Amino acid sequence: MAPTYRFPLQYALCVLLIATVSASTTYEGYGTVYTLSSPSSGNCNFMNWPEAAVTKYAALNAEQWEETMNCGRCAEVSCTDASCSGQSEIVYIMDQCPGCAYGDLDLSPDVFESITGQSYTKLSIEWKFVDCPISNN
Repeated sequence: MAPTYRFPLQYALCVLLIATVSASTTYEGYGTVYTLSSPSSGNCNFMNWPEAAVTKYAALNAEQWEETMNCGRCAEVSCTDASCSGQSEIVYIMDQCPGCAYGDLDLSPDVFESITGQSYTKLSIEWKFVDCPISNN
């Protein structure tokens, strides 16, 4: 009789389901502005990065940081405050924000202004992890 591989199949399906659910989860919090002098100066300490990461970056709150496991991931961020312009942007997680609460992101000035239409303030946002865009370099 051939061996049965029931456990590995069930395990693989569970992992796939968890990955699918976590990838589509939307988080709510506050967006604030901060400046990162270079993508290599963030807590992720990248040696190389996509060109867009120079202006489209974010720092993730400490609770969701997961000991650098989210470094380099992308997130789609939009402002949910009534005063916002209704835009969304994709950012690269390049740093940690120790002072941010669960769901909060510190955003680059370019991204913050793009999604809020404002410069420096604290506004409600929602975001989710997404696949990073791939450029044809």
